[in-house]
Amino acid sequence: MTATGKVQKLLKRSEIRYLIAGGTSEAIEYSSFIALYLVSKQLYVSNTISFALGVFSGFLIHKFWTFPGEHQFKTRQQFAGYVGLALLNFFIITAIVGFMVDGMHIPAYIAKFVAISVAAVWSFFFANKVFFRRRSPKPDTHPEQK
Repeated sequence: MTATGKVQKLLKRSEIRYLIAGGTSEAIEYSSFIALYLVSKQLYVSNTISFALGVFSGFLIHKFWTFPGEHQFKTRQQFAGYVGLALLNFFIITAIVGFMVDGMHIPAYIAKFVAISVAAVWSFFFANKVFFRRRSPKPDTHPEQK
């Protein structure tokens, strides 16, 4: 199998696409934060806008690339659940980082990486099994007689 074939096979896995999509949305969030903060010097405004951009881009990438197809839920429902999970993750990640840094004296950059990794695991489960769950094929109502 060629290298291109191996990459294509790997990209068929939703877990791999999830990691790529998540990394892409994180890059969008981080780069927009830097750009906004450099221009405005408004920390909380820049963080809020960049968080929203990261969530919105992540939702679109996951909906149309990571988990493509016909889904059980309408887009509005998917988006509401996705945003809810993103907000929950924000608070849980903050708590994990705080505990690891203040309570366990682990460096912040390691704590943040661990917390994001933990959140990515349960987020994949919710995205795959709940928000972007695909519709079951409709049973054939008129099976052919043999």
